[in-house]
Amino acid sequence: MRVRLKHQALLDLIARSSLSQNHWALKLGLSRGHWSEIVNGKHPFPSARTRIRMLEGFGIGVDELFLVESGGAPWAGLDFRRAI
Repeated sequence: MRVRLKHQALLDLIARSSLSQNHWALKLGLSRGHWSEIVNGKHPFPSARTRIRMLEGFGIGVDELFLVESGGAPWAGLDFRRAI
């Protein structure tokens, strides 16, 4: 299971806010560089900690900002011992 960021929804939330991008980074407890990469779409699958911070900071539900994709990672079926 992977959780993808709805990038356009994030941009809409930021556009409706009076806070700047740097203020959002401070409010969410993220570095400005990391937050910038999320906003610019370079991190479509944020970590669980980042997702929680974003949901709490924006005060919205999971379905509004993230899309849960079914299925595992492409490497999940690989036997680790055989790969070595």
